[in-house]
Amino acid sequence: MRDKIWNNYQNSVFKSFLLDEMINAYQKWERNLNVFLAIMSSGSIGAWAVWKELPMVWGGLIALSNVINVVRPYFPYSKYLKEVREKKNAAAAIVLGFEKLWFNYEQGNLSEEQASNEFFQLKNEFAKAYNFDQDMGLQNSESINAKAELKTQNYTKLNYNI
Repeated sequence: MRDKIWNNYQNSVFKSFLLDEMINAYQKWERNLNVFLAIMSSGSIGAWAVWKELPMVWGGLIALSNVINVVRPYFPYSKYLKEVREKKNAAAAIVLGFEKLWFNYEQGNLSEEQASNEFFQLKNEFAKAYNFDQDMGLQNSESINAKAELKTQNYTKLNYNI
């Protein structure tokens, strides 16, 4: 039971950091898209001088911003952010639950049966919390996974000197 608790605790910490990194990535995409569109919409009014110097480039950027506005509903970063933030809140409670279970188990405050019951309850909560809508099509880049893994290692080193 000890190894199961520890491994699931570490996995929940990793998943929590993974959700943090996903939030950061979606916020970055959303922000960059909004900044680009804002520059193009306000820049098109005051950039008549640029029209004279680089008409093809400027026209291409304006066309690109119009295409982005049309297809923007198909980039549902706001929806993703909302759901991932909700999952992150649930993840924080699960991490804390596994940490408490680990502490109590290591201190001998729980019987095997009590530890087993709490463990499977947390595992059930974990499964529910990390169940995403099918239409989200979430895929994590290796960069996001690597950042979450590094944060997990740092967390473990800082809190458990492992």
